[in-house]
Amino acid sequence: VEDNFFYHHIGHGVFLEDGSERYNSILNNVVVLSKRPAQWEEVTPSDNQLNQVQNRTPASFWITNPNNIFEGNVAAGTEGTGYWFALPEAPMGASAGISLFDGIEPYREPLGSFVGNTAHSCMSGFDIFDQLFPDHSIRTNAGWQESGEHLIDGCVWYANDLAVYSGIGGGVGDKVTYTANLKFQDNVFVANATAIQLASYSQVVESAIVAHGQSNILSQTASLYRIYDGAGQIHDCHLVGWNQPYTDYLKDGGAGTKHTNHRVSGITTDDGLAPRIDMRNYDIPASPTDMTPQSLSHPRVWNMVLLDEDGSLTGTAGHSIVSNHPMMLVGDEAQPVNWVNAFSSPHRFDLVILQFPALPNDSIPNVTCTRIKTGSPTESVYYIHGYKEHIQLPFIINEGFLYSYQFESLPATQQIKVVLDDADAGDAAWIRFVGLGNLGGLTLSSSALALVEVGSLLELTNSQQAAYFVEPGGDVYLNMVAIGRVQNVNMTWTDDVELSPLDTDGDGATDGDEIAAGNDPFAIDLDVLGCTYFGACNYDIEADVEDGSCLFPPIGCSWPDNSAFVGCTYSDAINYNTEAVYDDGSCMWNAVSAECPADVNGDGMVAVQDILLVLSSYGSPCLDE
Repeated sequence: VEDNFFYHHIGHGVFLEDGSERYNSILNNVVVLSKRPAQWEEVTPSDNQLNQVQNRTPASFWITNPNNIFEGNVAAGTEGTGYWFALPEAPMGASAGISLFDGIEPYREPLGSFVGNTAHSCMSGFDIFDQLFPDHSIRTNAGWQESGEHLIDGCVWYANDLAVYSGIGGGVGDKVTYTANLKFQDNVFVANATAIQLASYSQVVESAIVAHGQSNILSQTASLYRIYDGAGQIHDCHLVGWNQPYTDYLKDGGAGTKHTNHRVSGITTDDGLAPRIDMRNYDIPASPTDMTPQSLSHPRVWNMVLLDEDGSLTGTAGHSIVSNHPMMLVGDEAQPVNWVNAFSSPHRFDLVILQFPALPNDSIPNVTCTRIKTGSPTESVYYIHGYKEHIQLPFIINEGFLYSYQFESLPATQQIKVVLDDADAGDAAWIRFVGLGNLGGLTLSSSALALVEVGSLLELTNSQQAAYFVEPGGDVYLNMVAIGRVQNVNMTWTDDVELSPLDTDGDGATDGDEIAAGNDPFAIDLDVLGCTYFGACNYDIEADVEDGSCLFPPIGCSWPDNSAFVGCTYSDAINYNTEAVYDDGSCMWNAVSAECPADVNGDGMVAVQDILLVLSSYGSPCLDE
């Protein structure tokens, strides 16, 4: 199919109908003004099935088998999508009964080629990672199960409402394997309302992304990247005009699973300045009336984390770009002058999800999650007075922040699946479940992690592998140490317990009732004194001001196993004790380095052990030799 001009047609344009079509060359064709069929006017259900930002029918080029050559084509002015890959599992229609096509699986075919194509003035330029049901209706986000490199090479996307979109692609296996292999390489994006929206791990590489044309034909703000499920990637790209008015590098919005660590690296700009970011304000009270998935109060909206791998966007390698919701901020963030409600954070974030298998979304219990660390602001979020789904939150990892869940009620299925996602091996998230230590028949297990049970909070904090501690008559603590990108711990029980009312600020009104009334459920006016050191015997989760009362073994309290010997367990310490089972913070090393006086034990790192060592001698006189 070559050198044709198709225009003003109804439904799909250049149309691979059954998915059996392979080895064809579709070259240098122009398809203009593809129109959406009216109801009952469609030829197939997919002609007018969807009209969403990320899924718009019809398509000027409707591709049901990728094993074809698409080069030098133009889609312009379509009411739907320029190029759409929707791949059935087997040939459909008349092809389904022909033996010649036996064994063909379109969703497992390689890409022939996709080079030098253009989409201009379309509602959506490009869509991928959907499948088709046998009746030709669209099965969104189901995926393309072929792990070879899929290059969208040398293409131009100009003046589209949305230039390129990739679906989740999660129905065929590991999402990184089957979506990160899609690369928009050596592409040019110019004057699109939104240039890039990725619900997958797909990549835009070695491309130019221009905010506006010379005439600035867009009447609204141009957005470079709409942060969606992701986590998408932009590498080695050049940005033009993104520090000007009516531009925004990062467009927000809700997502079913809002992954952290959308990755950027190798970014250059025409003016050498950071691109403009203009987020909405998320530092607001939870809405008592907005129950929609796009409520600004919902974590599926305000959770936004871009990881700047090399510092080319923020100026510092490893920094995260985050929104201004209090759960995202600690107080040590930076804000470039052209950023609004967005910050460069020195912290790393992973995604923690609570799932409730076999439980309908509307039955998922509400919960308050509170972030706690001595010296950092305590922040809380109620999940959720609004749209119900799995519970997903970004957690700061590897820095000793404790995230404490307190449930309003328990799931009827007596099961919680804790998922740590978007992690690097070695990432550690500390999690607490208030009151769940009283559950009868409680079991924690993991099919991937070598999960161990420990006997104290101090053991938990020192553990280099995934571990949990069940506080007798109290809470459940979990130290999730990642071994890869995604892992989970399954928590089940046989006998429920009565939970305390969920009243974070202790004013007698529950968190849910306060939000419904338009009040702040986390407005704690009085400081609570107590031991704030996570791992001390008398650690007080409610305390927010340290009062010096912390007790560490063997002074004032003991380990659960009283027969076990405590002492110095570090082999390089001068008082190392081979019989000690638990470390009591008494280890001593040779002289403290003048370059790092806080490294009390001289192990080259300022860590919990240094704090314990100081506290074990707290109040003792210093004697001259």
